[in-house]
Amino acid sequence: MLHLLILTTLYFLIGTIQFLQVFSTTILAAGCS
Repeated sequence: MLHLLILTTLYFLIGTIQFLQVFSTTILAAGCS
């Protein structure tokens, strides 16, 4: 059960990081154009 919790947390963290990367890239692109 703990293994599943760790996996879920990792997926959540990776998803959050990817979202932040796309978000910041969009902000930078909008700011530069």
